[in-house]
Amino acid sequence: MTTRMTAVLTGQVLSWLGDAFQVVALPVAIVVAGGSAGQMAAAITATTVARLVFTLFGGVWADRVQPRIVMAASDAVRAACGLVLACCFWAGAWSTPVIVGCAFVTAAAGAFYGPAFMTWRRAVVPAGARRRTNGTITSLRQLMLMLGPVLGAAVVGFAGAGVGFAVNAATFVVSLGAVLVWAGQVDTTASELTEAGEGTEVDESFGEQLVAGWRAVRSRSWLLFGLLAAGFYHIGNGAILVLAPLLVAREAGGAHAVGIVAAAEGLGGFVGAALGSRIHLRRPLFSGWAPLLLMPLWAFSFAVFHSVWPIAVLAAVGYAGLLFYDVHWETAIQQAVPGELQGSVHSWDILMSFVALPLGSVLAAPLAQTFGARQVIAVAACFLLIASVVPLFIRSMREFTLEPSQTDQPAPSR
Repeated sequence: MTTRMTAVLTGQVLSWLGDAFQVVALPVAIVVAGGSAGQMAAAITATTVARLVFTLFGGVWADRVQPRIVMAASDAVRAACGLVLACCFWAGAWSTPVIVGCAFVTAAAGAFYGPAFMTWRRAVVPAGARRRTNGTITSLRQLMLMLGPVLGAAVVGFAGAGVGFAVNAATFVVSLGAVLVWAGQVDTTASELTEAGEGTEVDESFGEQLVAGWRAVRSRSWLLFGLLAAGFYHIGNGAILVLAPLLVAREAGGAHAVGIVAAAEGLGGFVGAALGSRIHLRRPLFSGWAPLLLMPLWAFSFAVFHSVWPIAVLAAVGYAGLLFYDVHWETAIQQAVPGELQGSVHSWDILMSFVALPLGSVLAAPLAQTFGARQVIAVAACFLLIASVVPLFIRSMREFTLEPSQTDQPAPSR
């Protein structure tokens, strides 16, 4: 990995930290300031709606505009929102419209950043180093998802909401600086820049590019079935993410047990991503998809066990399989999809999760009241199992291959 890539990635890590930080910092700040559950729900809803609405827009803009410009604009907007929240909480002038507005704009900006970063790194990372780089990036993202909520709650709880959001804004400012200083100066070939949409004129309309991204998905059956399976998977996952913590807290040891399980999930995901970066699979979509069969074990553990430790062990194993697969899935998309469609295809990939996950979450509570939490989790685990098994029977999934020369070359260092 080049020094310049490392600099931008450092900024990206802080950007992820800021995203994960705000997930907990905002609800905690509302509670500390005497807010209501309705205000918390409004902020969470605004975040979800923004991601649903702007994910596809972000993907298309990543292909239409130089990715580094989209990345920089996204960081600037999120930093500004953090500063607005900090000032409002410092002054005691916060209100529901301010909270909802900032949550919505922050999530919308984040929806633009993700596809742009995918497009940019596809251009600047040599083909032979993509899997290793993806593994490193996935591991770091998983680590930030673990640290962000803890830091968010701690800083807001001990230093106050104003300081918390000032720190949050600072993470995006540093990321913005890294993008402005380094992202436009990475050494790449002219063909790589053209593939990524850098410095090229786009003749297609916004709608035509959106359709082109979907056609790129539909024309590759492995990609289409992979996204459909992900949607089906996240319906079950959405229900589990709502009910499992409640079940663990009530029957396996309270908040302490919930923390142990969450830590196990994060640790397992970190290890799985690290292994994914080091293990070459000639058939990454077939062999790489198989470890997803470990995730249903994680899901079933909540319905079967009453002790936190077997749940934690299976959580670590399940998330290791999930993130191992994620590394190979992203590498396959980078290798098989043209550079000028990377952002659009990546946004369709994200959207399938964002659409399905809230659906499962919304259905979880009423179904649990009718049938019981354990029964609903067991059914949701079956969703995960089906989504993990069916794609293995798709011919294009089994036959998709990557030779070692395409994924095992170390990245050059400068």
